[in-house]
Amino acid sequence: MEDLTVILTASIDVKGMIFTERSDPCEREQDYINALSQWMKTGLPIVFCENSGYDLSKIHEMTSSYNKIEILQFDGQKFDKSLGKGFGEQEILHFIAENSILFSLSKKIIKVTGRYYLKNIKQFEGSSNTVNGVSAILKKNLTFSDSRVIISTPEFITDYFFLYASRINDKNGYYFEHALSQAIHKYMADSGEWIMLPHYPIISGYSGTSNTKINSIVKDFKRKIFYSLKLWLCK
Repeated sequence: MEDLTVILTASIDVKGMIFTERSDPCEREQDYINALSQWMKTGLPIVFCENSGYDLSKIHEMTSSYNKIEILQFDGQKFDKSLGKGFGEQEILHFIAENSILFSLSKKIIKVTGRYYLKNIKQFEGSSNTVNGVSAILKKNLTFSDSRVIISTPEFITDYFFLYASRINDKNGYYFEHALSQAIHKYMADSGEWIMLPHYPIISGYSGTSNTKINSIVKDFKRKIFYSLKLWLCK
């Protein structure tokens, strides 16, 4: 069993996906390469799953020496694009759950949007034993969960998140984040344990929605202080 496995969801060619400003396949491919190069330095097991059928030869080449990685791919862009990228991402998670050996052998997973790197991953790795069910940031009166970074057992994904995932419809305003939030509430109602992320996630990369760079030293510092205060108040 692996204590913690990194799950990276990927879509290189978004093929006209709505609400996606960073849509150039070459830029997105480089984003994934940049992120993977950082993730491999952690020594953690990695599952990378891509859903557009884009040529992965560069990614296979740059990960060939890393023996703790599964690279999965499937043709997952046939759904109505008005459903949005969140619908595509939940299909990626379905594919991982059904096909990944590492996923099935993991005690915990940390799901991260594949073009991002979590700069304070060592903190999260050290705190993963405090997560007994699911850990995510809930917002907007607990109705919306940040989906960029999630720590959970594989069973939370398969037994709870998938109950709501098929309802995702960006055009109608029901996002991945709403499905995740509802899954967490259902999990808690069944006596499962949810906690806020044990640390503020310091992310590097580009937002797919706005095509803007995410990491900012000043903003990260302010948000980290605010998040630490929030955790203290919650406790």
